[in-house]
Amino acid sequence: MEISDLKRAYTVPQVLTHYGLPQPNRAGFINCLVHTDKNASMKVYPNRLVCFSCGCRMDIFDICGHIHGLDGTGERIKRFHEDMRLDNQPIRKRNTDEHRRLKREEETKQARRACRDRLHRIAYKGKHTAEPFSPMWEKSVTILRNVSAWYEREGIE
Repeated sequence: MEISDLKRAYTVPQVLTHYGLPQPNRAGFINCLVHTDKNASMKVYPNRLVCFSCGCRMDIFDICGHIHGLDGTGERIKRFHEDMRLDNQPIRKRNTDEHRRLKREEETKQARRACRDRLHRIAYKGKHTAEPFSPMWEKSVTILRNVSAWYEREGIE
């Protein structure tokens, strides 16, 4: 299993239960695992813990490392793997080429969305500030149509 698969497969409340730690109250808080608390100050989210008192943030591997006193990320992941009885499934790191490709695709999508939004704002403003059927108004309407067609071609939301 990849590390990202483990993070998706196990939520923080499941890990808290597995290690016998207290469950969150109705508001979703527990006493901080790092410092002593009189009042619960650590918020339990599905994928992390955040303490609003000391600023500590923990994911499922950090919880495991805190319980077992482990410092290194690799040690924490291996121990979590053992604790969850996943010994027959090897830990795989994401291929760096695949990771770069996915990151590049996401950046391209974001750039396209930003460009589309900018064009849309410019054309929309021109359409609503120019005299109807003036050259500026017609140009803005044409841009809006082209941008809409581009949305459909590129499959951009």
